Parts: sequence; C-alpha cells; structure tokens
Amino acid sequence: MRMTRKTNYSNRSSHPLSTTLAAGTGELLRPYQRDGISWLSDRLERFGGALLADDMGLGKTLQTIATIERVFELDSGSEGSGPVLIVTPTSLLGNWRAEFQRFAPGRTIRILHGAQRDAERDRIGSEDVIVTSFGTLARDLAWHLGREYRLVAVDEASLMRNPDTDHAKAISKLRSKRRIALSGTPVENGVRDLWSIFRFIQPGWLGTLADFKDRYEAPLQEIPRPKATLERLRLKTSPFILRRTKEEVASDLPSKLIIDDYCELSADQRQIYRDILGEGGKRIDEIRKSAGSGAARMQMLTTLLRLRQVCCDLVLLKNDRLSALAIERRSAKLERLLERVNEAVLGNHRMLVFSQFQTQLQEIQKRLSGDQIDSFLLAGSTRNRQQLVDEFQKASGPPVFLISLKAGGYGLNLTAADTVVHFDPWWNPAAEAQATDRAHRIGQNRPVTVYRLLTRGTVEEKVVRLQANKRELANATFDESGNSEPTGWSEAELFDLLGS
Repeated sequence: MRMTRKTNYSNRSSHPLSTTLAAGTGELLRPYQRDGISWLSDRLERFGGALLADDMGLGKTLQTIATIERVFELDSGSEGSGPVLIVTPTSLLGNWRAEFQRFAPGRTIRILHGAQRDAERDRIGSEDVIVTSFGTLARDLAWHLGREYRLVAVDEASLMRNPDTDHAKAISKLRSKRRIALSGTPVENGVRDLWSIFRFIQPGWLGTLADFKDRYEAPLQEIPRPKATLERLRLKTSPFILRRTKEEVASDLPSKLIIDDYCELSADQRQIYRDILGEGGKRIDEIRKSAGSGAARMQMLTTLLRLRQVCCDLVLLKNDRLSALAIERRSAKLERLLERVNEAVLGNHRMLVFSQFQTQLQEIQKRLSGDQIDSFLLAGSTRNRQQLVDEFQKASGPPVFLISLKAGGYGLNLTAADTVVHFDPWWNPAAEAQATDRAHRIGQNRPVTVYRLLTRGTVEEKVVRLQANKRELANATFDESGNSEPTGWSEAELFDLLGS
C-alpha cells in the first residue's frame, strides 16, 4: 500500500472551483490539479488538515490558492471567520503575492515582514490573506496567538522538520479551523520529519515524539528496514497525504538529464586537502579522548567544511596567498564552470548555478563580469528577490543566475533556464532536487541538463554515495522510485566521510 493516494483522472471533481478565481484559471488547471483541489477541500472539511506533497514544479501554490478561495466562498456570511495565514520562506513572500495577483486578483494580500509590518497589521481584514516568513512568525507569535485563522498554510513545510526549532514550535501553536502543509520533500533526513509536519496538520495523530521514536523512527534506522513498520506508517498517514510525481501526472514535461561532472583537484588543492585531512583526523582523536563524542562531532563538521571548501575553491579558506593563485591552481571547479558557461552562452542557453557558499557565488560573478557575461546573484541578504526572478524570466534577462542553495532553492519559478549547475554537493539530496526543479517544472518547454560538479577522490564522492541512503529512506517511505550541516547523519557516517 502506498502512503500516497492514487486519483482517478477520468472523474472530475465534485468540488466546484471558486467564482472568485481569475477568468480562465479553470482552463489552465491540469486534471491532476483539479483533483488536488478537490482532495484538499475534502480533507479540510472532514479532518481539518492535510499534506499536499506533490513533486516539485507541479503547481502546489496554484492548488492551494484555489482551495483558499473556495474556503472563503464556503465561509461567506459566517460570523467570526478570520483571515487566512500563509507561512513561507522569506524568498517566496513576493512569489505568493504575485501568484494571488495572477489567479485571485480580487484578494487583498498583506505581507507581514520587515519594519513596516506593525502598520500593515492594523489594516488586516477578515477577508484578507496574510503572508509571513518563518522567522517573522516566531518573533510575532504573541500577536498571532491572539487570533484564530480560518486557514493556515505552511509552504515548504519540510523547513519545520526539526520539531525543536522556534518556528516549528510556533507553527504548532497557531489556532486555525483548517491547516495545509505543502512540501515536495516531506521526508528528507528521516521519518521524524513526518512527525513534525503531522504535529501541525493532525495534532496527536502520530502520538508523542517519544512514542513515534519507539514505534517507527528507531526500527526504521535498521538495515534492512522492516517492511511491516513501513507499512504501518503508510497506513497511519496515507489518509492525510497526497503525492503525485511528474512521471505520473506530467509526463509531457521535457526530459531532465543529470550529469556527474568530475574534476581533478589541482596540485595545490590536493596538497592542502591532504594537510587538512591529516591535521583534522589527529584533532578529532585528541578531542574524543579528552572531551567525548559530542565535541568530536563538532570537530568532524569543522574538518568536513574545510575539506569541502578546498574542493570548491581555495579562495574560501580566506588566505591572501591562496586567493592570489591563478584559477587553474586555485579551483578546478571554477575553471570547469567557466567553460560550461561559455558553452551555454554560445548555444543560447540560460543557466542556474547553485552553491552553499555565498563567497563562492560572488567570486563566480566577479569572473563572469571579467568575461563580459551578465548575471544575477540571489543570496540570503538579497531584498529584491521577486524583481530578480521576474527580470531573469524575460527574454532580455541575463544568461546566468547565481543562487544560494539555502536562500533560493525553494519555490522559485525559473523556467527561462534550461541548464542547472550544482557547484558543490549538498548533504541533503532533497535540497538539490528542490533546486533543480526551479527550472524543471510546469512551464518548461526545453530539455533540462543538470551538472553536478564533483572532485575525484575526495569527501564529495562519499557525500554523493551516502546521499543515496537518505534518498532510499524517503523513497521507501513513499514507495516510489537544506541544512547548513548534515542533520540526521550519524557519527559513524561522518567518520566514514573522513576515512581513507
């Protein structure tokens, strides 16, 4: 039995679309999206909450907007119904406003973010939609707890996978008649991710965290994973989860080709890599003997970070002598990337480049500028995110968009690009997939080529191998084929990365 629900596309929804949607929206909806709207409406009416876990790029935002408009229509004339609240990453605040303007232009959207939000709060009406970020919600929690919402939707709900974070706790405390969680990757590090999401959409359904750990999490860490435990978890959660993949419902999407593009470290990189690995190993052993495994884990993470920086670019080590080296001595990856960019520009292709290191993106942009190649850069400090997205999507936009994986890996629609480059592998394979699908999504009409730049004989090869274990658990949970550190990775896995 699948955790997901198979829908019958020969039957049309029994839940009509709201009349407040923009003219022509119904014609834009694909059959699976109509079914998704109907399913969400049904689960909200019967159970009060649900998780829409469609593959990235299948239109979860549109399905949610249509569901919200239907909720407003159903509640019309009811007394005491409050506004709708949407919680989303900061990078997607503008995207939600833009999508409402497109599909429900009559709805007033109130963005609660930044210094002006106090004044904006005073203007909120019961028929409005409030959009706020995870961080702002946690800071403004006292204000939110003073009201009850007619619906709360959490976009990129996998970001609350750690139930102990301030924003995960804040979301679980919100008062609402209806709750929707949206995530294309609801299981990233382990099945505990599901418990945190269910604490929001169906409080108490999966028991306490301690119960869940004993019943599901601990058994599913065993290899091989017990099928009976997986089956029990699917049966328990399947009524509240709807997931469709691109292969199932959008087979007309252009193809996606993923290429592991291996580079050889330069002689300078190789020597520094060996030095850091040797020194780091000695330091880890010393700390484990003197301060225990917890402190040793922190040293492991520090050593791994330094090794990964060496694999990318010696400029990340912030050493003036190394930064002054020629590109071919300093960074095999940067040299390869510049070749890829030139090929793309000559072939009239547009490219997204993702990295976890903002300094690396800035260095790439500097080199592109020197070659007279225009580019945009989106990082955590970027304020005009939606404007950059809109400009890139135009035919006149630059050929390259440099994006911080953490700041821009979620939700953005960047189908003007048909080439994606991951400059450095991420601990979490789901985060990479999310980033890739900024380009490979509905609206894309060209095949998408994805390059993962990797260095041979380094920690990066091992990260890619261990990523497969994380992906296997997510696939097993659903029965289908972001973090700044490796959350959910055991000490043994980290130690293996540092081994020879």
